[in-house]
Amino acid sequence: MWQFAFGGLLAIVIDRIRLQAQSRFILGYVGLILIITVGFVLDGADLFPGLWALWPLLGFALVLISAPDKVEELPHRWSAPKVLSNRLFDWIGDHAYGLYLWHWPLLIFYLAVRDREAVGIRGALVIFAGTVVLSILMHKFVEEPLGRLGRVKQGLRLNWWFITAGVTVAAMGAVIALSQVPQGQSRTVSTLEFDVETYPGALTVTSGVDAEPETPIPELEALADSHPDAFYRGCQQTHGENPGSDEIEVCDDPDKPENPTAKVVLAGGSHAVHWEVPVRILGQEFGWEVLVVSKPACVFKKHENSQTPMCDSWNDNFMTWAEENEVDLVITPGTRVNAPESSESVTGGAPERWQEITNTGADLLLMRGTPRTATDPGECLAEGNSADECGAVVGDLANANPIEQITLADGAETIDMSEYVCPTVQDGENAICSAVIGNVIVRYDGSHMPTEYTRTL
Repeated sequence: MWQFAFGGLLAIVIDRIRLQAQSRFILGYVGLILIITVGFVLDGADLFPGLWALWPLLGFALVLISAPDKVEELPHRWSAPKVLSNRLFDWIGDHAYGLYLWHWPLLIFYLAVRDREAVGIRGALVIFAGTVVLSILMHKFVEEPLGRLGRVKQGLRLNWWFITAGVTVAAMGAVIALSQVPQGQSRTVSTLEFDVETYPGALTVTSGVDAEPETPIPELEALADSHPDAFYRGCQQTHGENPGSDEIEVCDDPDKPENPTAKVVLAGGSHAVHWEVPVRILGQEFGWEVLVVSKPACVFKKHENSQTPMCDSWNDNFMTWAEENEVDLVITPGTRVNAPESSESVTGGAPERWQEITNTGADLLLMRGTPRTATDPGECLAEGNSADECGAVVGDLANANPIEQITLADGAETIDMSEYVCPTVQDGENAICSAVIGNVIVRYDGSHMPTEYTRTL
């Protein structure tokens, strides 16, 4: 809130300043430059809120100072106030509240519907166009009518601007909150049940179970929402390099046994989290306490001069956390598989971090990576393509597990589940991993498995 206090102080100072016209002219353009350049020079996601917010605030203050001292004085035709008074900026000023208000819920909805972590150029244009249209409609049919009501002199007078703002902000808050709530069936382990005779999934590989072809599950409309529990609980660390995103966040075990036989932790990026359902089921059977400690797109690695300092710091903090919490077993991805050629590799610096995990006293289980598709399987299937056409190329998964070529520390093991995610893995690098196995869709996006399929594992 210090920005508001600073703004109020500026208003008092500006009211006391009296400058020559030439000085005001120069200061106005200095202010404009500060305002315009802030988005090109500073990374707002990392630096705001913070002291760097003074940059645009100072620019705004200089523009205010450049205005004439007296209301009856006209600003110079090329002064900053005059330039900012043209029709374009006047329109932006009229619709600024709507533009500010609508862009965020539209962004949240777009990311949720598209199951994306970031917006591309096309998505940004769609959100921008929708924001402009909604702000125009709100200005015409809400702000202007309520503004006129607020100016009526007869009878009880209400501050319609504050009422409009309050109601609209409350509505938008509800919209944003609801957009975070998973819709459709519950994804918790205890309620995720279906007929395995009709939808055997991986059982067709592990147990030779066969089933007549059926419309696969999850339904295509619900596929993008088929995430493990941790995705919805808000207990994962945030993606990216924002300050503070190196702190350890823990998804606790909602079914923690009274006397756990072991503390098992799924840790690392999202490719650790999509094993949550089968690990929790095993935990319930064997009395484990199962925790999820993750930061999306942050794998265990140790690099010097890294471009991801928050991820590296998160790695360091995890080691301290694992030691302090006496973790018995850490389960994490061991290899990374890239689309479309399905090339497989061990991330540089990963073995050094694996050694650090075992040094904390925990055992370590390294999961071999799963194949990735070049396209979104849900969209591909919705277009009427076959399961093979929407699948992935076997690629390097046809070869030996790269982790087996590494000398692992005592207490570290690797497991290869690729044949249960891609039954054709032994048929050579050009074989296709089907998008559907046992009437269950294998991936909800290009690389992550839905809870229905991991349940069958």
